[in-house]
Amino acid sequence: MNDLDLLKKKTGMTIGTAWVLMFSSVALLFLSGFIYGIMLSQSKKTITMTESTDMIMIFMVLSFLVFATIGFYVNKKELPYFSKVSSKVMMILFVVAICWSVISSIFLDYFMMSEEMDKMTGFSKSWWFATILNASMIIFQIGVLGHGLIRNYTLKKSMIAISFICIVFYMPAAVSSMVIQSMILLYIYYRTASFWVVLLTSTLMYVPEYIFREIYTMPKLNYNYYKNVIMPSTSVYYTVWAFAVLGLITALWYLKQNTQVIKWERDDEPLF
Repeated sequence: MNDLDLLKKKTGMTIGTAWVLMFSSVALLFLSGFIYGIMLSQSKKTITMTESTDMIMIFMVLSFLVFATIGFYVNKKELPYFSKVSSKVMMILFVVAICWSVISSIFLDYFMMSEEMDKMTGFSKSWWFATILNASMIIFQIGVLGHGLIRNYTLKKSMIAISFICIVFYMPAAVSSMVIQSMILLYIYYRTASFWVVLLTSTLMYVPEYIFREIYTMPKLNYNYYKNVIMPSTSVYYTVWAFAVLGLITALWYLKQNTQVIKWERDDEPLF
């Protein structure tokens, strides 16, 4: 290590700062729910599971956006990059999104969902709110934290740090899926330097579920439509799943071959 490195400090987003923002966003979510519960108990108003779930989802969106705003100032008011990408890269990312849609479905088999949740009719089950929730999370996770981290650290360190935001999804199945997905999206942003492409890719990853709900008129939450409805048998599903894994790996390799990484890391500032 160069002796001068000891006299330098990271500017903008650091791993420590990112973790503080991540845990704070979860703390704000629980605090909002706690205060909301106290207000309901004092008013003695009875609410349905649908209404309570809708409020929790609103609190989650607000939590992401509040700390994304704070992170924006930590990043010295630097917005994520919005570089142009070629049509070939767009096609590659379309393949990435569809392959991940198939791959991630296997985690849905481990979700424990009650019949009451499937019967909910609130706006939190709608495609438009799912888009808002997804966008707010990606803005916070990739557009602010991810962008700031790869300006200071290697891609590998940034991936490990950014995956910790997935603790907000307290179910193990959701955590596993979201950790992998967050790493894929950060890798896409790192290779393309285009945040709008990341938003589009993340949207395409969950859109099939809402399409299946409409086609098969089965408004189930976190349901493995590929395995239980679309595929003729379990063996066919796992075969397609294996091909999706190969397709994802191949698509990410092609993404690497067809993109040129920009200089991400900013210069450190001296301590004195």
